[in-house]
Amino acid sequence: MKKLTFLLFVISSFNTFALTEDYILYSRAEIAQQTVAVKKAQSEKKVICDKYSLSQNIKESCLSSRKSNELIKACLSGTSSEISQSFCLISTNITAALADSCYGSTSSEKSEVACLVLANKKVVKSESTISGCAGLGAMEEITCLKFQK
Repeated sequence: MKKLTFLLFVISSFNTFALTEDYILYSRAEIAQQTVAVKKAQSEKKVICDKYSLSQNIKESCLSSRKSNELIKACLSGTSSEISQSFCLISTNITAALADSCYGSTSSEKSEVACLVLANKKVVKSESTISGCAGLGAMEEITCLKFQK
């Protein structure tokens, strides 16, 4: 009886050790997988920042940004204005769709920046509002975006 109890104790000890070892190995593999994913996202961000930044300051701001790669690309591509890129990167409420719409539908740098500011303040909430004001001229577009309901 003592031998049987001792054998059961030894077997359960080995099983517990094996389960613990499997858990440790699994968690290390999961951490390694997450590390690879983070490095891949960082390398994609570096490529986007290198390709679309109009100045060194914007590139540095881009690399330090915590925004998604999709939003960073939307903020940097489609404009020739450093001010627009800079504001888009530091804004808190702009989506990629709104940034694309502001860049594509406005006719000047002033109205582009105004569109981004109004989108960040949540005055402009949809792409259809932005496209509805397109082509009016700089001041008229800003007025339209500000007061269109």
